[in-house]
Amino acid sequence: MDAKVVDFISNIRLVEMKEYKNISVIPVFIKDAAGPKYISLDEAISSGVLKIKEVSTGGNVPELIAENDGQKLILLLDGEEVIGAKQNRVLNATILLNFMSKTVIPVSCVEAHRWSYVSEEFAA
Repeated sequence: MDAKVVDFISNIRLVEMKEYKNISVIPVFIKDAAGPKYISLDEAISSGVLKIKEVSTGGNVPELIAENDGQKLILLLDGEEVIGAKQNRVLNATILLNFMSKTVIPVSCVEAHRWSYVSEEFAA
């Protein structure tokens, strides 16, 4: 199992189950609640560590390439929009980008009838 997953699971703390009528809830806490160990798409693009581009010069509507050149994880949220390149897109999944990595990300078109570059890279 991935070391990050094992580390995360080892920091989970379960509290006594609470019951009320026909519902039961088990509160879940993280022992090391120092805050997120990732940055957002907006933070990453504005700081220059994240570049999102077309997969090729010809492009491919349902896919983009995300390049994390930084030393922090980047959280991309399902539904976030990126603008520019050949056509504005919306992310189809929530993805945690590893540091120093390139990842193909699934997207959908939100700007019909344009298929020409307005910029090399996408903006948030």
